[in-house]
Amino acid sequence: MSSMGRVKAKLADFKKDKEEISALAKGHEEARDTASKNDGYFDFAELLLQIAIVLASVAMLTKARWAFYASLALVAVGLFFTLNGYTLFLRIGFME
Repeated sequence: MSSMGRVKAKLADFKKDKEEISALAKGHEEARDTASKNDGYFDFAELLLQIAIVLASVAMLTKARWAFYASLALVAVGLFFTLNGYTLFLRIGFME
């Protein structure tokens, strides 16, 4: 096989590899876009759960029932947003 034949064969291999890599990259782009949509929900859930922990600590130290019930409410909403981050069953515009 001549030198030019080897080069043309290599170019054909590279073109085939390029198409495979391009298809794989498209799949990764879709996964990235989905993860980007989920990120806001997880961030908001984390915020709510951290505030709930602080309120639960306040409730323990002061024996304030309102702080305990508020922390339970924030935990419920935080869990909702965590689950929503995985499933996206409720889309909220400013979080995406």
